[in-house]
Amino acid sequence: MSTAKRAPEYDLKDAALVDLLDKHHAELRFAKFSPEIAFNLGLALKEAFLETYGDESIGRSAKPGVKKGLGVVIAIRTFNGHDLFSCVAGDASATGPDNWIWAGRKEKLVRQTGKSSFLVGRVLALQNRQPEDKGYPFPEYACHGGGFPIWLKNNTACPIGTILVSGLPQAEDHQL
Repeated sequence: MSTAKRAPEYDLKDAALVDLLDKHHAELRFAKFSPEIAFNLGLALKEAFLETYGDESIGRSAKPGVKKGLGVVIAIRTFNGHDLFSCVAGDASATGPDNWIWAGRKEKLVRQTGKSSFLVGRVLALQNRQPEDKGYPFPEYACHGGGFPIWLKNNTACPIGTILVSGLPQAEDHQL
């Protein structure tokens, strides 16, 4: 059974949120990572989306109080160029090429910083700084939720890839 839930309403300039995101970075690491693990993780993310947001075209209803007709793109990629998982979840008409472009911008930021795109954006907001101040100009980079680094427990040097979600408000992209 999945434990999918919508992201709470965050104060996007809250220092406690940054602390929570830092904690997630320290804890959410893989003992090992393989194409099979990536595929199963991708399916779990898709299922978590469908459990919360639904997809009427396949008879899955959204949870009460959740807007209907939403869709996301989900991708899991390694930094050496492998696309290990890629899909559209939910209402496909609610997604398009722009979602894949946004996922690429988030991936580029994660690759550059080794941190989630949501964390980088929240730190900048807390400091009242713009991404351009740190060398992450839009549209090349996106300091918005939805890009998360894949770290191995035994590798503290750098992440090996990214988990990407695009299509929801940024806190919900990150939460998924």
